[in-house]
Amino acid sequence: MSTPVTTDYDDAHAFLRILADDVVWKLIKTLAASDVHLRDLQARLGVQAEVLEGRLKQLEQLGLVSSRASDADVRLRYYRLQVDRLHAGVQQVLSSLHPSLQLAPAPEMAPTEAARQRVLFLCTENSARSQLAEVLLRQISRGSVEAYSAGTQPGTVNPLVAEILGEAAQELRSKHVDEFQGQHFDYVVTVCDRAREACPSFAGAGRQVHWSIPDPAAVPDEEARLRAFSVTACELTQRIRYLLTFIEARQRATRSVAVS
Repeated sequence: MSTPVTTDYDDAHAFLRILADDVVWKLIKTLAASDVHLRDLQARLGVQAEVLEGRLKQLEQLGLVSSRASDADVRLRYYRLQVDRLHAGVQQVLSSLHPSLQLAPAPEMAPTEAARQRVLFLCTENSARSQLAEVLLRQISRGSVEAYSAGTQPGTVNPLVAEILGEAAQELRSKHVDEFQGQHFDYVVTVCDRAREACPSFAGAGRQVHWSIPDPAAVPDEEARLRAFSVTACELTQRIRYLLTFIEARQRATRSVAVS
């Protein structure tokens, strides 16, 4: 069970000390961009495995990080940053110092011509998670981001996708990742562990991101499977909103450079 973050000054001070730890800071910065398993974290950060495991356990106890065994290789465990929890903790730390130090909510991304970046979602069969992500990104960004999806071993679109998306699912089809070879994407996001292992890099990716999301189609019970699709859509919605904050931040930086 995670330890609650409180507004008590001493607790807030302890929370800040944890975040200020060099390894913890690097872990959070790395996991902010993508889900990563321990082996890759060790390679990227150059920190011993036992040190990383200790910090990750501490962050899991605080509820700032969660983890799940890879669907592709159960020996690997993907770690995910719980951004909402981190946001709440930082908010409470600031409030403990002075009530005027409140974090303003991130503004919704407005549809502008400058915002038309391209995102490709990849999974194995391009039947559920990546299809949901493609449509949800298009809807949430209000068309300001070009969204696509494909699979490493495409099958057919799961009928429960239409249950979640309604009319937006009418024209969806499963596509092979080879259809997009030679094209540039600002972000390529793998949404299943098997696709991440089968396609660890995409030649046209500006940035490659991994979201370790369970396959809702693998749930055996029919009623539970529909609930799993709904949960998956909610998780994708949350992750897509955070992805859009990355996109907007990069565009603001680009615009400021251009103006200067």
